[in-house]
Amino acid sequence: MVLLLQEQSKKQLKGKSRLIYEILTDGRVHTRASIAERIGHDHTLASYKNMISPLKSLGFAEYVAMNGERALRMLDSEFVYGRPSQS
Repeated sequence: MVLLLQEQSKKQLKGKSRLIYEILTDGRVHTRASIAERIGHDHTLASYKNMISPLKSLGFAEYVAMNGERALRMLDSEFVYGRPSQS
């Protein structure tokens, strides 16, 4: 059930937005810089914000604070049986 929900959600995304979604499925909070590094992009560019935007507007992810930095995490609604990691 969880994987089915996440697969349906992921189908609504394209390109690197889909890769970011996959990174967030671990349930952890990720800094913008760490996500950008994993997808081979610069988090300071406007194009990076364009990759994050669909995740937020479709209700898959939200910004949170992590050690004074702006970070991203998947919303609880994407985890039918609970978040796999609370860290």
